Amino acid sequence: MDTFEELKRIITNEKLDDKAKEFYLSNISTLDKEKQKSILDLVVKMNNAGFKNNIPAAYSEVTENIPQFARMSIFKEMQKIVRDIEGNLELADEFYEEDSELLDKFNDCFSENEAQKFLQIYTK
Repeated sequence: MDTFEELKRIITNEKLDDKAKEFYLSNISTLDKEKQKSILDLVVKMNNAGFKNNIPAAYSEVTENIPQFARMSIFKEMQKIVRDIEGNLELADEFYEEDSELLDKFNDCFSENEAQKFLQIYTK
């Protein structure tokens, strides 16, 4: 299957509204083979990294020179940080070694599950 046919298949299967699909099909068809290949390679790279709906980001990166893969990778890592409650507590403990009274008050107010839920909401 050639590059454009593969891109058409991906666009058709993406969770995009009909106008967006029409936009990408039309615009990608006018690009040269090199840019089409770059978009396809980037979509595959993004899929392998676990990102979803990658046609808009890949198209933007290739045609507008906006580094979408880097942006998405940073957001993915930020999500990992947000979900690392234990790591956040350890870091807070390191920064506030002299002020254990505040941490003790926090621990007295919440069960472990409540504290985790609170910190997830707070860090988002």
